[in-house]
Amino acid sequence: MLATDVARTMTLVMAGGVLLTACEVNFNAEAYREREEKRFAVKGAPEVSLDTFDGGIEVRGWDRDEVLVEIEKQGASAEDVKQIVVTARQEGNRIDVEVRGPQTTQLTVGVHISRHARIIASVPKSSQLELRTADGAVSVERLAGRVDVRSGDGSVRAYQVDGELLVDTSDGSVKLDDVSGRVDVRTGDGSIVIGGTLQHVLARSGDGSITLKARDGSGVAESWDVSTGDGSISLYLPAKINAELDCETGDGRVRTDEGLGFVAAEGGSTSEDGRVRALRGKLGNGGRLIHVRTNDGSISVRKW
Repeated sequence: MLATDVARTMTLVMAGGVLLTACEVNFNAEAYREREEKRFAVKGAPEVSLDTFDGGIEVRGWDRDEVLVEIEKQGASAEDVKQIVVTARQEGNRIDVEVRGPQTTQLTVGVHISRHARIIASVPKSSQLELRTADGAVSVERLAGRVDVRSGDGSVRAYQVDGELLVDTSDGSVKLDDVSGRVDVRTGDGSIVIGGTLQHVLARSGDGSITLKARDGSGVAESWDVSTGDGSISLYLPAKINAELDCETGDGRVRTDEGLGFVAAEGGSTSEDGRVRALRGKLGNGGRLIHVRTNDGSISVRKW
C-alpha cells in the first residue's frame, strides 16, 4: 500500500471516529419512565380537554365526581423525560391537560428511544371530551356525551359511547362498537367499522373499506354519507328503516338484500359485463338520503 493510500485510510477512520463520538451509541438502551398524576373534583358533566405532543390517549367513564389523569412519560434518560412538560388547569367544570415535549430531535446509533407521553384518564360517564394527539392511538369507552377525537397518525377505538362522536385521523383505522347517536368519522388512510344504534352517520376514508352495522332502533334522522376512495362498502340495516338509498361505484358491483324490501327507481347503471354499478331507490316509506360511494370496490346493502 502506498503512503498516500495509508494516509487516506487513516483520515477516513479518524473522520468515522468523529462522527461516532457525535452520536449516542447504545445497543442495550432501556427506556426511562415517569408517571405524573392529576386529580380534579367536578360536578355534573365536565368538559375535559386532553392534548399530547406524541403518545396514545385512553379514556374510560366511571361513576365518580372526579377526573383522574395519569401521564406516562418516556425517554432515553431522566434528563430526557424532564423536558416533557405537563400543564393542567381547571376553571369550574372545565379541565385542560396539555403535554408538550422539546422541539429538538435526537440522533442515535443503535436503539432509538423516542420521547412520548401517554395519557390515561378516568372521567364521569357524562362528559364532554376533546382528545388531541399528534401521533398515537386513541381509545374511549363507557361514555355519554360529546367526544371529539383528533390524531395526526393513529388508530381510534370507541366502545359504548352514547351521544355525538367525532373522529378525525390522518392515518389509521377506526373501530366504533356499541355506539349510539350521531357519528362523524374521517380517516385519510384506513378501514372504518361502525356498529350500534345510529341516527346520523358520516363515514369517509381516503383509502380503506367501510363496514356499517345499524341495529334495530336506528333511523335516518339526518342524511347519511358513506364514502371511500378505494375499498368495498358493506351496510347492514334493520328491516324496518325508512330512507332513500343512493349507491354508486366506479369499479365494482352494487348488491341489495331482498329482505330489506328495497324498491329500485329508474336511473341505475350497469357495466358492459352486466354488473350493477349504480342503484337508487326506496327503503320502507323513503325519507332522508343514505348516500354511498366508492371509486374502486363493491357495495353491499344487507338486512341486519
